[in-house]
Amino acid sequence: MKYKDSRPQYIQLAEKLSDRIKSGEFIKGAKLPSVRNFALAEGISHITANKVFVRLSDQGLVERVHGSGSFVIYDPPFDMEKRVTEKYVTDQFNLIKSSKQNRSLLVTLLKNTTHICPYNFSYALLNPDYVNKLLPSVSSALSGWECKREYGDMKGSLHLREELVKCFSIKGNTENVLITHGNQHGINLIAQLLLNSGDYVFIENPTYTGAVDTFSNLNINLINLDIFKLGFDGVEFEQKLIKHKPKLVFLTPNFSNPTGYALSINERKELLNLSKKYNFYIVEDDHWSEFAYDHEIVPFYSLETTLENVIGLRGFSKVIGPDARVGAMFASKQIIDEVEKIVTLQSLGVSDFSQEYLFKILRNGCYQNVIKRIVDDLNQRRIIANKILLPLKKYGVKFDIPDGGINFWIELPESYNSEELLFKTMFKEGITFLPGSLSGVNSLSEYAHCLRLNFSYLSHSSLKVGLKKFVRLLINELSD
Repeated sequence: MKYKDSRPQYIQLAEKLSDRIKSGEFIKGAKLPSVRNFALAEGISHITANKVFVRLSDQGLVERVHGSGSFVIYDPPFDMEKRVTEKYVTDQFNLIKSSKQNRSLLVTLLKNTTHICPYNFSYALLNPDYVNKLLPSVSSALSGWECKREYGDMKGSLHLREELVKCFSIKGNTENVLITHGNQHGINLIAQLLLNSGDYVFIENPTYTGAVDTFSNLNINLINLDIFKLGFDGVEFEQKLIKHKPKLVFLTPNFSNPTGYALSINERKELLNLSKKYNFYIVEDDHWSEFAYDHEIVPFYSLETTLENVIGLRGFSKVIGPDARVGAMFASKQIIDEVEKIVTLQSLGVSDFSQEYLFKILRNGCYQNVIKRIVDDLNQRRIIANKILLPLKKYGVKFDIPDGGINFWIELPESYNSEELLFKTMFKEGITFLPGSLSGVNSLSEYAHCLRLNFSYLSHSSLKVGLKKFVRLLINELSD
């Protein structure tokens, strides 16, 4: 290294390494070279090299772990445009595999790669331009509404809860409803209320990555339910209940994320009976029950008459916009009252703006009409996507056209790895999708040959072009 000034070598070297860390070249959790290797690379003494790492540690950039090495602990202010590159995403994935990073962070990164990946099939949202044409603007919907400039009910506004009971056939009243910031917020609230380290939770496999992160961070024992692969087996399920005695069963049973699987009405009734017999909660994560193409779905929270063993989480952000951050929890009065206490301590409730906007579009029937039009549009999209993807079946690729929801779950031949496909081939060609390994509960390898492909976010034209490109690239890979 050429030294810029008369300052000591170790200060200048520390400054250079500091700049590389702050630029994001070395991401949080990355292991730096050993003192010995750094000294050899820079042509300096071991003592000088050690001073460099001591200085970085004193600056809060590096943590030195005896016997393991030096690790970056600094997380630079996030600039998506500059930092989300192929190398950055790959590095994040490697951190996940070494259990140093929550997998939902990579999901967020993949979602936010539109500036370098125009064919983003990892973003599980509706097309914003299309939805904006259907929904009224906030200013028009809230015309005449005035902010109260005071704290509201921690359970949420009474008139919104009344409207939700009516619109979603809740078997209860407003005391059975609490407004959340969305379903992820609801999952965290329930986990905080009901679970302790070492408890057992049954969870479908594969499943929603955010739920896995939440439960894993609390040191919960997760027991797989392979409902998608094997179907719901009541006898086997009851044997697991007797053995593990779970506090709750977490499901996304209404066109599951990521597989699109939906429980039948008979399977739901059997689960409800078992929940009462063995005293566990069914936590239902519901975004897509209304997004059915072939048959109607009745959520657990609309099916169960008492809500004693059901906790329903209903998200609205997918439709009215993820920045609105509003959802609902449907549960027994006892659960709602206890969750209200946590909300009071944590966030003092949900924004009145978001609540009032949701209330207005529910009350005037706009929400229901918008859902019908969105489902019609999505139905066209899934038919188009299925037609474009069909040639892949000749190469051993497996998938079914979904009955509802917004994703295709695609299984490659087991010798292939969707992560490698993403980073080595697709990412460079402007295509992203969600690698199946991120959705596995206890293993990143079980679904490594699978991927989730969203068909709702891109425009119709970009959807067609991107899928054709995806098929062409994948056929080339499978033909080698």
